[in-house]
Amino acid sequence: MICKKCGNSLKDGWKYCPNCSKKIYTKKEKILNIVIILIIAIFVVVLTLKYVIPVNEWYIERELEKKYNENFTEISLINQVKNSDTNLTCDGNSFGTIKGQGSTKYYKVYSRKNKIEFIATYDTSDKSKTINDYYLNSLNKRNSLTEAYNAIYKYLDTIDYEIKLVGLNNEVTINSRNHLENILSEYDEANEGLDDIEIYINKDLYDFYDSNYETIINLNTKIANIKETNGYIFSVKFLLNSNITIEFDSTNNRIEVYDQFGNLTRWEDVLDKYLQ
Repeated sequence: MICKKCGNSLKDGWKYCPNCSKKIYTKKEKILNIVIILIIAIFVVVLTLKYVIPVNEWYIERELEKKYNENFTEISLINQVKNSDTNLTCDGNSFGTIKGQGSTKYYKVYSRKNKIEFIATYDTSDKSKTINDYYLNSLNKRNSLTEAYNAIYKYLDTIDYEIKLVGLNNEVTINSRNHLENILSEYDEANEGLDDIEIYINKDLYDFYDSNYETIINLNTKIANIKETNGYIFSVKFLLNSNITIEFDSTNNRIEVYDQFGNLTRWEDVLDKYLQ
């Protein structure tokens, strides 16, 4: 065996060349070194690809599948946003400015498993390319509001009422549970923010109290349990004649009454006055 550095003759078992002090590797050591170099090379390639591969529909799908271990389809970049004034068309980079999120890109994604659309976002200034999404939030919202609708339908089965899903800038009259589920399953910029339920009943407060006191108490308890179970915060309000509003306050476990001027009165105080 010859030293590759100085050409000196070497004997088996020598660890260093006596002439130039170069380390002499065995076959096992050489193989081990090659394996280590390959592992490092693979790691470098994977790390490089993480930064080189652009964030697109395929990238969004891959990241979400790794996160939730299920298939997602119909992934598309949202290039138009609807605000209170007009439709604003944008190129993706400027879209976030409209939404107040800097350089955020918004993607619409569909879950085949739960049959629901949701939003995934990506900040173009984030070098790690982290994908944020509202999948679980959208699921919890749909579950919470449909369960609330079921409870209302059950407890108010003898009352004529109209139910609406409301938000800051929009409201939709709901005519069935399927109608409600369809709204909550399909992402629609115009309906974004529809988080609360309003129930319109053609009765005054005391007439409503006479026949429905226990119903209101039981429904309030059910709504509080739905919020606690699903972890989604929403409100359920009764709107009666004379602009009286009854609202469930599950945080303080009480029912609140607001008069036509928006003044808050304890439910018990109003009923005590009525019973006098």
